[in-house]
Amino acid sequence: MELIASTKLILGTFSASTFTAYLICNQYNIPFFNPKHNRYQFYYNLRQVSLSTSYTLLQAILISSFFIKFFIDKHPHSIMQSTTNLIKYSVFAELLYYIYHRTVHKKQYYKQIHSMHHENVEVYPIDTFYMTNLDSFFLVGSLGAPVLFLNLNYYELAFSTYVYITAAYLEHSRHCIISHHDTHHKLIFCNYCILNPIFDIIFRTYR
Repeated sequence: MELIASTKLILGTFSASTFTAYLICNQYNIPFFNPKHNRYQFYYNLRQVSLSTSYTLLQAILISSFFIKFFIDKHPHSIMQSTTNLIKYSVFAELLYYIYHRTVHKKQYYKQIHSMHHENVEVYPIDTFYMTNLDSFFLVGSLGAPVLFLNLNYYELAFSTYVYITAAYLEHSRHCIISHHDTHHKLIFCNYCILNPIFDIIFRTYR
């Protein structure tokens, strides 16, 4: 039962986020794919993204099925409680990803784990999931682990996942309002947070 709920959660939010990001890019004439790629580069990039995305989704489904069974609150929450939980989720997720992302930029980890994601200096939304399997595992872990500490219900987890995946797409473009991750791809040693740069500001790595 939890596996079915998890599959609906992950595939549903991923599809909705992808569709939302694509619509926003289309509305504001922001390229979703790299317009400089020739046909070979386009299909090579698409193949790599498809493989890593499939692996990421499979991991997310399995991990979230465990969370749904043991950690997700089965009761409805008030608007105030949900708002508080969403804020707490953002803080926890950003902290975990900041620690991981800053660590993986160290010389001893970068080449094996994270360098693939930085092969494209000029990034576009399609490049969001252009990453190694280990990189995607820690991304999923960073977005999922806050459930261990917070009393989230199913809908709060779904909304948080939707917001973060949508933002991740849009941040991989210098043409969007939220573009500090695009800056990260250009300058490398800054802007380690995903959406909310609170820890970049605290630790003075925000540019």
